[in-house]
Amino acid sequence: MPAPFRDLDGHDAYELLGVAQDATSAEIGKARRRAVRDVHPDHHGDADAEDRTRLVNLAHHVLTKERAAYDAFRAGPALQEEPEEILDPWDEADEGVAGDPWESAATSGVSTSTPPPPPPPQVIHIHHYRERPARRRSRAALAIAVVVVVGLVALGSVAVSAGKRIGAQNDERRAKTAVPETFAGTWSGELKDAKGKTTRKIRVTLWRGEEVGGVEYPGKGGCSATLVPTRFADERLTLRERDGTKGCGDATVVATRKKNRLRLVFQPGGATADLKKEK
Repeated sequence: MPAPFRDLDGHDAYELLGVAQDATSAEIGKARRRAVRDVHPDHHGDADAEDRTRLVNLAHHVLTKERAAYDAFRAGPALQEEPEEILDPWDEADEGVAGDPWESAATSGVSTSTPPPPPPPQVIHIHHYRERPARRRSRAALAIAVVVVVGLVALGSVAVSAGKRIGAQNDERRAKTAVPETFAGTWSGELKDAKGKTTRKIRVTLWRGEEVGGVEYPGKGGCSATLVPTRFADERLTLRERDGTKGCGDATVVATRKKNRLRLVFQPGGATADLKKEK
């Protein structure tokens, strides 16, 4: 029992304040002030006034601070009946009587039958899972298949990329325009740098139509390359020098006809060549 309820000394908090059980907090406070005024030792000189004031204040505390618990305590179950006393037959047995008085005792509500045996202990079975070999093999085969598929996809991507590069290179080697008949033939002469100084001999072969020609640089340290026709406009034939051997680099060559000669201009660098057609 909580201490505040015990300190009421068996008094009812509602009755001490003279309020109903459904009284509001304002009504409880007003009743406390009235009760304290009526029983306070300053107004009454008897010996019980102080104790009555204590009970009034305690009842006010219970109904304002612990009202729900007090109402539950107040409405609690009734006291349980005293348990039936079972007399010991030995206390009433006559002296000198042989035998056990419990065998003939008639104890109400007490069973003399043998109690049932306790239940057997519960056994917990722990199953140790072991993966089957067939399942392990199937998982290994699946993993290998995944690796193979990924490898094939990667190889396919590499092959596609390589094919695109090869296709682009082949396209660059293919003639984009036709060589006019006046430019066709084998032409030879000297190659001069941008200052007009002769650097090496040069020999050019062009084929009529959309055909790839070639260029040679005879002599010591000479080299060769292909000439790919890329454009013809305003009597100018543009060729791409590429795929040269050691000593030859890529260049753009612009060819024009001047009388019976073929004039070449190389870019970058500005080298030139005036070539005669071989018979």
